[in-house]
Amino acid sequence: MILLWNLIFFESYPLKKRKMRKFIILAFLCTLQIAYAQNGKIYVKNTGNNSVEKKLFVYEPPKSLSIPEPLFVTLLYGELPIKFISLPLQKTGLQYEFRLKLPDSIHVLYAEIQDKKNKVIDNNAEKGYVVLVNQNKNLTTEKKSLEALKLKCIALYAFPLKIKNEELVQSFEDLYKAYPSLKDDKSYVIYLNIKSRVDPDKTKPELLAYAQQLEKKGSENNLADASNIYRNLKMTEQYEQIEKTSLAKFPAGGIAKRMFWKSIYALPVITENALLDSMHQFIKIFGDTTAETKNQFYYFLIRKYIKDKDTTNLNKYASLFKNKDGIASLSNNYAWELVDGSLESPGKDLDYAAYLSHKAVTISKDHLMHPSEDDDIRRLQGEYNNNSDTYALVLYKQKIYNQAFEYEDAIQKQDELDNGGKERYAAIAEKAKGLEFTRKYIEIQLLAGADSKTLLIQLQRIYQQLHVPENTFEKLKEESARLVEQKNNEKISKIYGSTNEIDFTLNTLDSAKVTLSDYKGQVVVLDFWATWCGPCKASFPGMQQLVNKYKEKNVKFLFVDAFENDKENVLRGNIRQFLNDNKYSFNVLLDLTNNTSQNYKINSIPSKIIIDKNGKIVHLVVGSGAEEQLSYIIDGLL
Repeated sequence: MILLWNLIFFESYPLKKRKMRKFIILAFLCTLQIAYAQNGKIYVKNTGNNSVEKKLFVYEPPKSLSIPEPLFVTLLYGELPIKFISLPLQKTGLQYEFRLKLPDSIHVLYAEIQDKKNKVIDNNAEKGYVVLVNQNKNLTTEKKSLEALKLKCIALYAFPLKIKNEELVQSFEDLYKAYPSLKDDKSYVIYLNIKSRVDPDKTKPELLAYAQQLEKKGSENNLADASNIYRNLKMTEQYEQIEKTSLAKFPAGGIAKRMFWKSIYALPVITENALLDSMHQFIKIFGDTTAETKNQFYYFLIRKYIKDKDTTNLNKYASLFKNKDGIASLSNNYAWELVDGSLESPGKDLDYAAYLSHKAVTISKDHLMHPSEDDDIRRLQGEYNNNSDTYALVLYKQKIYNQAFEYEDAIQKQDELDNGGKERYAAIAEKAKGLEFTRKYIEIQLLAGADSKTLLIQLQRIYQQLHVPENTFEKLKEESARLVEQKNNEKISKIYGSTNEIDFTLNTLDSAKVTLSDYKGQVVVLDFWATWCGPCKASFPGMQQLVNKYKEKNVKFLFVDAFENDKENVLRGNIRQFLNDNKYSFNVLLDLTNNTSQNYKINSIPSKIIIDKNGKIVHLVVGSGAEEQLSYIIDGLL
């Protein structure tokens, strides 16, 4: 198991337009000091007689906490791949209970309490809840402490917690001081990487020495950890040499598997025979006959037949594909592409889009109605809502307005629509329920702080049709703008502590220095990206249009490249080639240390930050497909 990560990918398929949400959580694995003092309590009430029996857990909230209903506990536990689940809490008096079946190997959980919308209600004052489970009694106290540290390091990027790297380093060093033998544990590389973020120059010799030790040990995992150390230090030659050594020494190991899959992804054309031959070859080389592995090959074929509109072969391989939610996701995504994910476009092949979208809705509804005992009901409801939203848009474009409204209205009643969903609801409602109904809905949304140019335009048109005085619209528009600004300021202040820009000086591709504060008096757009980030590149045609649109205006675009592993000279060459090939006129800055990205708390890319002429952060946009929203915000600032 490779414990050294630079990047942890939490990837979700497009959730409609908001959608292309590929959340890439970026950071070294780390942990925080074990502190079991907690404001509330989560503990095991009974451990059960064996690993098959569910154990009863109790949550006692802090006495001063206001508790909404319903309530959920989100849990993190296990070795890689980490188990991440959410369960409903049952109220019993002043306490809450939940049951969970755990294998004997689990002795610690990490938890936080959320409401039905995944909003954090209680995470122990941003420390999180460490839940000790009386299992694996043969494990020593020091090993349990170390395992808890490793679990917490992952929790830091799954939950909204605050911890300083200096504290993390101290936690490890205190543990190593008490139990020196723990330095032999493979988690020692985690400690070194955290330490290198505190003092990179001082820690580099330690990292190199440790990498050399790992090379001498020579196991596949040792070589993988050494390889990652060299890659993090941008020592490309050493990294590539270890990859070759490991591949030769372990021809059926992890690197060989990765290279095999890389060749599959590189295939210019996917054919049924070629893919099935590859699957049989994979099974022969690696001895892996699991359903999970076969599913990976079937996934390629299902995606191919969806796009080829070959429903016969689609259904054939869908029957072999064990992950039905995956079929729903693929079907929904392509249906969304066919309708172009917008209200304005007429879409294409709407009958086929309806076929795929209905399939996705049917699958997700069946799963929601028949969940397994460990299923996260909120996630299942979210997937069903997502697929229903797409289906409603398909029906809208087919002019089946009443049925479209039924699907969208069911989501609206759960208060689960984002701005894009609210725009779709309003458009559908106008056709199905009329002007007065839609007017009231839009007014409520705008006066609740919805940030939508589309809703404003629709409301203005409805007012004109209903002969509402123009000054009524202007007053509402002014109040809406005030509320949007207030909400944005609250959001930005919560993230950064204030709305003031965080100054930096970075080099361009030509080694010229650029300082953010030099652009006071201009609107600045920071676009955080990386050369390996697909969604970042997907957003660039739209970003180039914005660069062109505001070329003669008082707007500055700075494309901050970060989270890279290549040597600086190689990275510069790759970026130049990429810009030239695509004819992008971007001003790229190199965040080689990732300090600027960390200061701006960039946890997923692409992320775009808009700063006004006074150096005030006014907006943070995460994900691709947000170019229209950016333009709307910039126009307002100008």
